Amino acid sequence: MKTAMVLMLLAFSHAILSGEAAIDILDLPVKKYKVGFADLWVGRNVDKRPVTLKGKDIEDYLFAHASSSITYDIPQGVSRFSAWGIRTRGDENVVGSWFYVVKVDGEEAFRSKPLVEYETYEIEIDVYIPSGSKEIELIINDMTNNFADHSIWALPRFLVE
Repeated sequence: MKTAMVLMLLAFSHAILSGEAAIDILDLPVKKYKVGFADLWVGRNVDKRPVTLKGKDIEDYLFAHASSSITYDIPQGVSRFSAWGIRTRGDENVVGSWFYVVKVDGEEAFRSKPLVEYETYEIEIDVYIPSGSKEIELIINDMTNNFADHSIWALPRFLVE
């Protein structure tokens, strides 16, 4: 638990230094969702394996097997969305054959390369949210192969100036 707290503090350091407050998306109601396998889970995954980010175990994440889509209403005053795209560890079948997309009010605001193309299998996601935006959609595209797409949105949060 201590390592998770240290990681959380490190993750929020940018927000703190820039004078921003964070709203944990895990505390907000999901407007709608669909996942490619199992269900949308918070802090647990189909592998029942620890989830790590930057070498530290974390518990604050959404497990959404690709192909998936998760939609939230955007709280007022939000300026950015921040998260990490990662995978579960310890299973050679989970290769990272998917990519992440973030849409704000139906417009694509972020698209990653396939996770497997990142050396550490960790994608930092930081999206500007225009004032007055209403809805965010978090998408994981399975690239037509949903086998073992154990995809995770780690430390997902909105930042408020």
